[in-house]
Amino acid sequence: MGMEVCERSQKLMVLNHIAPSDVKSLSPGVGIRQMTTRSEPSEQSLDQYRNIVDDVESRVQALEARNRAMEAALDSMKQSHDALCEEFRHFYSETGI
Repeated sequence: MGMEVCERSQKLMVLNHIAPSDVKSLSPGVGIRQMTTRSEPSEQSLDQYRNIVDDVESRVQALEARNRAMEAALDSMKQSHDALCEEFRHFYSETGI
């Protein structure tokens, strides 16, 4: 059983689900209404949620792989930049320019 928290701010109502143990930490201006689930979710609903989670997980994995590849490319660019800077420093120190 969860709780539904209603908070009104500038004509905006925000609903959040919280655990009953978190009720003590709410500010005084927050109204609380206890919610109960009357029935278990259907297998079809659970399958839909599983599909959504699977899709999101695969997207996250793809983004993480892309991020790793971009970080590797950035590291390579930094190394190339550092090597070029070192070559220029060496060149200028030898030529006295």
